[in-house]
Amino acid sequence: MGWSFFFTMVIMIAISLGGPKINPKSFDIDRSMFKVAPSTLALIVITLLLLTALYVKFW
Repeated sequence: MGWSFFFTMVIMIAISLGGPKINPKSFDIDRSMFKVAPSTLALIVITLLLLTALYVKFW
């Protein structure tokens, strides 16, 4: 199993390095893509706090 993993990794690395450096199907990642609205952030925090409270109560 170890040899199979080793040869598979070597082949995957060789294919990756042998391919084109710039993929025409790729897209640019911008910091604005990861910004969330304040209301969404508040809902995320509330959900995490509720889950934490449930874990603390029922653990």
